[in-house]
Amino acid sequence: TDGAVYSHVRKLLEAGYVTGKKEIVRNSVQTVYTMTESGKQLFADYLRFLENILTDQKKDARRNNTHTKEGS
Repeated sequence: TDGAVYSHVRKLLEAGYVTGKKEIVRNSVQTVYTMTESGKQLFADYLRFLENILTDQKKDARRNNTHTKEGS
């Protein structure tokens, strides 16, 4: 819901990870959010964290597949 999204956005604003600016878009006032440098860094760190999980999962899958083939 919009309320749930705004709750998360508000926390990001308070933490300094995004900024919000009112702009006129198609004749209506909207808030446009932009990631700050610290927000971009946190996001990059999170992506690296996820990539490490995927890399570890691939290694485990290969290792398990190798053990299964050797045991056959």
